[in-house]
Amino acid sequence: RVVGMTTALPSPEVERYLFGFLSIGCLLAGYCVGSSNVTLSQQCAGQFSEDADPDTESRLIAANCVGALAGCLLLMRLGDTLGRRRIIRASAHAFLAGSLLTAGCPCPGQRGFDKPATAAVLVLARFLWGLGSALNFQATSQYVAEVMSHETRGFYLPLLSLVVVVGDLCGAYVGATLERIAFGWRVTAAAMATTAAAFQ
Repeated sequence: RVVGMTTALPSPEVERYLFGFLSIGCLLAGYCVGSSNVTLSQQCAGQFSEDADPDTESRLIAANCVGALAGCLLLMRLGDTLGRRRIIRASAHAFLAGSLLTAGCPCPGQRGFDKPATAAVLVLARFLWGLGSALNFQATSQYVAEVMSHETRGFYLPLLSLVVVVGDLCGAYVGATLERIAFGWRVTAAAMATTAAAFQ
């Protein structure tokens, strides 16, 4: 659980614990990008149609960016009101919901879903991933800047970006490993659900 701000500076052990916890969200943010980039072609072609669908692919790519933009705008209006802990928890909910929606998305012909309905579910899932990424990174960066001592925050802030890149590489590796497996993109998305649930 993320601790609240106090006037006393945390010990190095507490700083490491805080960073370790907060970095989970950064890993998830990177994982979303890395895994979804790898599995995009499989989602658009292998499972939904015989040929690649450039329109669906464009919507899926844009959805992540729109979600991130929405997260930034939301923080501009409500960031101080909600507080960092609530924002970080909200990002975890967004990661979890996006993961479960992607993993459980029906293919066209299943449960009355047609191709546009299936694409809409995946667009919503990517929107939530983008939203969670923006909420998490902004709140985490602010939390580190305010809570860590001035001697260490210059080390931890750039390290957050490194953690995001590591998550990106992990997502790309998992996605590429499972790309040739039927419904491998579902497993790739579901793999982050447990971590996102624990991050709450």
